[in-house]
Amino acid sequence: RKADGETFQLSPAIIVAATGYIHRREATGMPAEATGIIYRPDMERLITEATGDGLSWNGRPVTSVVFLLDAVNGDMKIDSVNILKQTIILCSRFNCQVSVLCRDLKVSFAGGERLYRKAREEGALFFKYDVPPEFFPENGRICVALPDDASLNKEAPERINIKSDVIVLPETCLPGAETDKLCGILRTPLGKGGYFMDDNPQLLRIRSNR
Repeated sequence: RKADGETFQLSPAIIVAATGYIHRREATGMPAEATGIIYRPDMERLITEATGDGLSWNGRPVTSVVFLLDAVNGDMKIDSVNILKQTIILCSRFNCQVSVLCRDLKVSFAGGERLYRKAREEGALFFKYDVPPEFFPENGRICVALPDDASLNKEAPERINIKSDVIVLPETCLPGAETDKLCGILRTPLGKGGYFMDDNPQLLRIRSNR
């Protein structure tokens, strides 16, 4: 349907459906009194607006950063890409101590393993967890505690404690509001999380199975 109301029929071979997604911010499990909780776009803005070789948030210097990678969006790679890039910049440009906490680090994208190796070379630490870490404020900073999976005593593993100036959380990404309606029109099924079902989750994530 054109702007003037005239309608015409097309018979396309390919339809590109770009539905976008909705952002939602949730600090689940974080102490209410904690003041150093930010989100990945906030960190992006801090890096972009920083002058010189120092980073600050709310007037306080930032020397230690903890990323909580896959608390949400477990089936998406966009968080992994951006957090690895931010980690490299924080370590190399601002000399920050960066720790990345994750259940599973997804690097099966172009240049993913190279970014991961670069982050490790710059001094970033990666901690894998099964039980979600605990967070509590301590002298104006945030302390993160999680079991040490490398501990020899598996029944009573030692605990790792990390003190950080800021905790960076990912935003929850939800399907666009019109996705359900569009799926009905195009007769395509929904996949995990309410998005279009991928043709192949690893290789063809931008194509539907139709």
